[in-house]
Amino acid sequence: MKALLADDDLISRMALTDLVSVLRQLQVVEVADGTAAWAELDNGLAPVICFFDVQMPGLDGLELLRRLRCDPRFVGIPVMLITSSADRYTVLAASKLGVDGFVAKPLDTGKTLERIELLVARFEREILDELETTTRRLGIKPERYAQYLGALIEQAERVAISLKNAHEPLAIPLLDGLRSAALTLAARHMVATIDRLKAAITKSEPTDSIHSVEWASAIEVSATLLRDRARSFGVRLADRPVPAPVQEAMETITAPADDQKNPS
Repeated sequence: MKALLADDDLISRMALTDLVSVLRQLQVVEVADGTAAWAELDNGLAPVICFFDVQMPGLDGLELLRRLRCDPRFVGIPVMLITSSADRYTVLAASKLGVDGFVAKPLDTGKTLERIELLVARFEREILDELETTTRRLGIKPERYAQYLGALIEQAERVAISLKNAHEPLAIPLLDGLRSAALTLAARHMVATIDRLKAAITKSEPTDSIHSVEWASAIEVSATLLRDRARSFGVRLADRPVPAPVQEAMETITAPADDQKNPS
């Protein structure tokens, strides 16, 4: 699992990286400014927690927080702001944007680690329940669980392909199937992402654009989080063919219409 840390203060960044890296063996992606942090996220980074310094060159911590909360790719990802002086304006502005906590400078390791642990554990459970919980509920062995999870991720990738090909209304049946599979494995983060996407599709007019590439990326980020969570369980995901019903649905969606096959 990964964490994203953006802070132009090198010593502060080193101290927080050392603290976070021991927590659940998180891999910390470090950047020195907000613009670089957004580039990492925009390029597909799927962290389980983000740390943004309030004052940085380029994009500051509040702007990064605002962007995350408005972007469907980053639903539910915890964000903590790093600050040496939590003034009233910053606290109020961050609270309105949905900040999950603050990291004070200088670093108070005890309180900070406790809060990080709480946020990461809660978000990880949103991605997937604990392995033992799900295998016991479904009455399956870990090896079979890995097959279930591999099938879910494969379905998610197929739905993302459909969205990228601008098949938003036609993707509804695939989204329904993906949502059902995600519920089976208690992948609540993916369920929430799908629900937001379906709501956007339902509300849109036939001529509207719902930014299909952006939503496809949201599904892909959710799938990446599933893979990372599975690795934290020690679950090895094997390659497997796409389930037949999914493949048939995809062929229906991606097949050209008759008038496209035989243009007049």
